Parts: sequence; C-alpha cells; structure tokens
Amino acid sequence: AVEQTLRSRRYKVERVDERDGAVYLFADRYSWAQLATFASHLSLILFMAGGIVSKLIGFSTFFQVGEGMTAPVFPVLHTDQMQVQNLKSVEGRDATGRIIDYHTDLVIYREGRAICRGKTTVNDPLPCAGYRFHQATYTGDGASLRVRDLNTGAVVYHEAPILSRQPAAPSPRVVVRDSTGGVLFDEFLVMAPLDDRKSVAWIPVAGMSRPLLATVYRASDIEPWRLSMVYLRDRANPEDKDFQVTLAEGETRPAANLHVSFSGLRGLPQLIVQGIPGIEPVALLQLAEEPNGASLLDLQNPTGREGDAARLPLRLNEPVVAGAYEYTYEGPRAYTGVLVKRDPGSWLIWVATTLLIGGLAVTFWVPRRRLWAKVTPERAILAGLAERTANLGDELQKLLDEASGAKDGNERERESVANR
Repeated sequence: AVEQTLRSRRYKVERVDERDGAVYLFADRYSWAQLATFASHLSLILFMAGGIVSKLIGFSTFFQVGEGMTAPVFPVLHTDQMQVQNLKSVEGRDATGRIIDYHTDLVIYREGRAICRGKTTVNDPLPCAGYRFHQATYTGDGASLRVRDLNTGAVVYHEAPILSRQPAAPSPRVVVRDSTGGVLFDEFLVMAPLDDRKSVAWIPVAGMSRPLLATVYRASDIEPWRLSMVYLRDRANPEDKDFQVTLAEGETRPAANLHVSFSGLRGLPQLIVQGIPGIEPVALLQLAEEPNGASLLDLQNPTGREGDAARLPLRLNEPVVAGAYEYTYEGPRAYTGVLVKRDPGSWLIWVATTLLIGGLAVTFWVPRRRLWAKVTPERAILAGLAERTANLGDELQKLLDEASGAKDGNERERESVANR
C-alpha cells in the first residue's frame, strides 16, 4: 500500500532492505531538480563571458542626425563605413495632443548603395549588416538657417544646429492694459541676455510714445524669475509719467494709467553658435513662436560688435538682408539620436538569463523530495528531506493517510476474492 501510494504521487521507489519483518524503502521525486543549482551557477559564468565578449569585440556609438540629413556611423575611415540618412523623424500624437509614439525612417548606405531601409524605435531597432540601429532620443528643436553672400550669390552657411533647453532662455508673457481694461499688448517676449540671470527686451505699446523696458532677472539659479517694467516719459509730452514696477509670476500691478501683468513664463530653446557670417564672433539663436503660432528664429549678436547685424527676427522662409548677407530661416528640424550597436555577447546574456530564471524557478517551485520508509504489518514510519518550500510535513501526513486507505481497500478486495 505504501509503495502504491508513493508511485501514484510520481515517486521513484526502491526497496532497500527487508529484515526483522520490516521492509525499508527509499523514494525520490524530482531528482532532476538538483540540476537547477548547476544551471544557476552556469548562468553566472555565462553572464561574465557575455560581458567579456561584448567588451572585447562589441561596438557601440551614438550620434544625432536631422531630418533629410546624413551622418556616418564611424567617425574615421573604416572598411565597414556606413552612412545613415534620416528620412523622417515622427513624434506621433493622438487627437488630444498626447504623445503616443516616436519613430524614425532610416536608410543605411554603404559605398553609395542603400543596403537597408526601415523604421526604428527605442524597443524595435532596425537590424542591418550585423548592427542594430536604435532610436535613442528625439528633439524637435533643430533650426535650419541659410546665409547667402549678396556679392557672390553663393551660400556661405547652411546648417541646422540643435538648440538646447538646458538651460532654456526665459520668455515672460507680458500683458499691458489701459485704464478701461483694453489690451494694449499681450505676447511672450524674446529677450536679449545681459548675463546668465538677467535678460532685457523693449516693448512697443500702442498709444505710448516710447517703448517699455522689460527685464527678467533672478539672484540665484534656485530663485524664481521676476519681471521689472520701466518707462521713461517723453519730456515733450506733459501727460507722460515715469514708472517702474516689479512683479512675480502671476502678479498684476498698476503703473501710471496702465495695468501690467506678468502672466506666465516659458523657456525657449537657445544656442550660442560660431561661424555665422555677418555675426561675429558668436551668434545667439532662440527658437520662438509668434502670437499666431508660426515658428520664429531670433538671431542676435550678443557682443554688439560694430558693423555686424545686431538682431534679426527671422520668420519662416522670409529672407532678411543685413549688410552683405541674406539670412533665411528654413524651418524647424527634428533630430533623432541613433544608437548603433553590435553585441556578439548578447546571445550569451540571453542564454544566461534563461538558465538563471529557469534554475531559480525549479529550485523554489519544484524542490527535490527524498523519503525513507520503514513498513511493518502494524505500522509505517516515514522520514523525509526537502527544501522548506516543499511543506514536506503536510505531504508526509497525506501520504500516510492515502497509504492507510489503500491498505484497507486491498484487504477488503482480498476478502471478497476469498469469499468468491
């Protein structure tokens, strides 16, 4: 009865000895589970092997490429040199404007011939020639600027630099109302920086003979921005009055016969660029929006060198002539950060991960059970060895209960046969 019960529970049963009217049994279940320990330890070795292989012969590089532009995979001459062309960078949005997708359409060239074409995302890279091309970043803050020399007609500058939001240029929203509440001015300002913590702009307000001077400033990088508005009266106009007000974001204060509001603050992408003709030695680019939502590239000369263009607000595809050059803002450019990887050790890592997870699962959920039984006509004694997760004490009691029931059933069957 004990043997029958153990075998029904998928134990492998072996009679070890018979003496003094007792039968000694050994039973084993999930004996193969002991291999899980070897699998777990082997996984650690494979993890180290995969890391060593990836370090020695693997390859990884990162670069950014704008829409319609091409960038090389290797920064120097290389026998496997490839060119990556960004056909389109997509920031997918739903009907509510929520971002739901980033992907980029790429073409990979080698020796002037397209060898791969497809879409890449963060989790679904484009495989090509043993490499994997991941989309690692996305930014829509590139700005394409073209400069033409009017004397020769040649294009002397044509770049699309990426403007940065770290740090962003402060752009306060200023609202000016008259005494009746009518709006005289309501715009986000594009400021000219004096230093890292102070920027200024002149505001022409309808009905005022002179513009207002707006200054945003803060004493330290952790303090909020404040707005100062100053007006110096026109002495030829006796009705003009000087005033100066300082506001925190969200405040409105009276100033002479006006009401001035600091209604909001946003950050504009900005970048200091060298080499733009006519604006030397450096130019400040800020990417802004006009009140109608159109894109605007503000081009400033922060050094104020005599003879150079001081400030040019460039609207989309509207050339502006300054000095001997024509400046054209061709629109924003989306950039994709591409991570190119070749990782020959990755398959070792995946094998190691499978072995580790499998080994741990077997160790914790199907631990090996070993039982020893002494069976006499009067009683059966069981002892066992297993991991704590096996709840072996309860299992032994159930085995004994089932064996007792099987024994009684066998005796009744033998009595019935004898009677027949």
